[in-house]
Amino acid sequence: MVSWLYASSILASLIALPALSMQFWLYKKLKDEVRRVTVHMATTEDVTNTVSPVSDQVSGLELRLDQLENNKREQDEWIAEAESINLNRRGQVLRLHRRGESIPEIASALRVGLGEVRLIIKVYELSKNEHKSDESGLTPSF
Repeated sequence: MVSWLYASSILASLIALPALSMQFWLYKKLKDEVRRVTVHMATTEDVTNTVSPVSDQVSGLELRLDQLENNKREQDEWIAEAESINLNRRGQVLRLHRRGESIPEIASALRVGLGEVRLIIKVYELSKNEHKSDESGLTPSF
C-alpha cells in the first residue's frame, strides 16, 4: 500500500508540475502584456498632449481662412456691384481710396497695378488741391 501511495504522490507531482509551469508561464505573459499596454497608454497620452495644441492651431487657421474668404467674397461682390453700376476704373479706385483702403488692397481688389492706382490717386489729389486754390481766389501761376 505504501508503494501505491508513493506512486500516486509521484503521479500527482508529475501532473502538478506542468500545471504550475503553465500557471507561471501565463503569469509572465500577463505581466508582459500589462507592461506593453502601460507603455502604449503612455505613448498615446504623449501623442494626445502633442496633438491638442496642433488642433487648436488648426482651428485658429480655419477661422482666419474663413475671414479671408469672407473678405474676398465681399470684395468680389463690391467689384460686381461697381461693374453693374458701370463705374470706370478711376471711379472704383477713388471710391475704395475714400473708404480708407490701402493702395495694395485697391490694386489687388481691382486687379490693376500699384503704379496705376498711385497715379489715379495722385492725379485726383492734385486736381482737388488745384480746385481748392481756384475757390480761394488765388490765380494759378503758369
